[in-house]
Amino acid sequence: MADDLERVLDAFAGAPDPELRRHLQDEATDIRAMADEIDRLTKKTLDIGQISGMEAIAFLEQAKQRPVSRTKRRIILTYRGVQRLAIAATVLLAISGWLILLFQARTPQRELLLASATPFAGQPRAGGAAELVLRPGQGYVAERLDTYGVSIQSPRDGFATIALIRDGAKDVYPRPGAQIRVEAFRELRYPRLPVEEGRTTIFIIVTASPAEHLVDKALAEDAESQDPAARQMKVQSRLWEAGHRWAAVCQITITGIPVR
Repeated sequence: MADDLERVLDAFAGAPDPELRRHLQDEATDIRAMADEIDRLTKKTLDIGQISGMEAIAFLEQAKQRPVSRTKRRIILTYRGVQRLAIAATVLLAISGWLILLFQARTPQRELLLASATPFAGQPRAGGAAELVLRPGQGYVAERLDTYGVSIQSPRDGFATIALIRDGAKDVYPRPGAQIRVEAFRELRYPRLPVEEGRTTIFIIVTASPAEHLVDKALAEDAESQDPAARQMKVQSRLWEAGHRWAAVCQITITGIPVR
C-alpha cells in the first residue's frame, strides 16, 4: 500500500500548473499523515492480537495446573462413576442376554397340546335298546351297554394312553405289551372299554413315546384326588421329569346307567 501511495504522490508533484501542483502537494501531505496513522493502528492491532493469543495459551496452561475445586471434583468423579456404571451395565446386559440364550438352548421346550376324544357305543346288553348320548350337565350317558369305545384324535403322531378313573380306582390302557399308535389328525377308534355304573372320567394322554407306565404311576400317587386339573398337572409333571417334550391331553366323562 505504501509503495502505491508514493507513486501517486510523485505523479501529483509533477503537475505542470503551479497552483495545481501546490494544491496536490498539500493533499499529499494529508494523505501521508493518514497513511502513517493507518499503518500505526494496523501494527497496534496485530500486536494486540498476538499478545491476546499468547495470553490465551498461557491461561490454558495455567488452567491445567490450577487446583480443581471440591464441587468440580465431585462433578468430575460423578461423571466418571456414571460412565463406569454405564459400561458395567452394558456388559452385564450382554452377559445376561447370552446366559438367557444359552439357558433356552439347553432347556428343552415343553408343549401341552389338546387332543380330542368322543365315545361310541359298543356291545349292547340284552333286553332293550342301548344308547350312548351326550346330556347337558351329565356328560356322556351309556345305557344298556356292556362296552363302549373311544375315538381319539391327536395334533401329532404318537402313542395314546387311556385312563379310566372312578371313585379312586383306575384302569389304564393299553395293557402291558400293547401299544395304541395314533397319527396326526386321523381318527383312531379304540373299542371294548367296560361300562361301569356311575361316573367315569376318561383321561386321554398322547405322547411321542409310550407313557402308560408313567401315567399309571402318577395316577397312583394322586389316587384320592377328584380334581381333574390337579390330576392332569400331576401326570404332566411326571412326563416332563421323564424327558417328554410334549403331550396332548383330553378328559371327558361317561356315566353308566344301571339296568332296571
